[in-house]
Amino acid sequence: MNPITKPNVSLTLRALEAGDHVAFHLSDVSETNVRSVCSRLTQASDRLFTIERCYPELKVTRTR
Repeated sequence: MNPITKPNVSLTLRALEAGDHVAFHLSDVSETNVRSVCSRLTQASDRLFTIERCYPELKVTRTR
């Protein structure tokens, strides 16, 4: 039996380069958590993200 794993949102978003995007399944992550991580990364560094809800996924794009 395989263990249930959740994506590491913070690590994934830190690895994005400008113009890259990633899609998280809403069944795997909390939209509030993703928005919070994006906000913290924006405040801590010179990164900007756009978040688009395309059910059943949440698409995050690093714009800067």
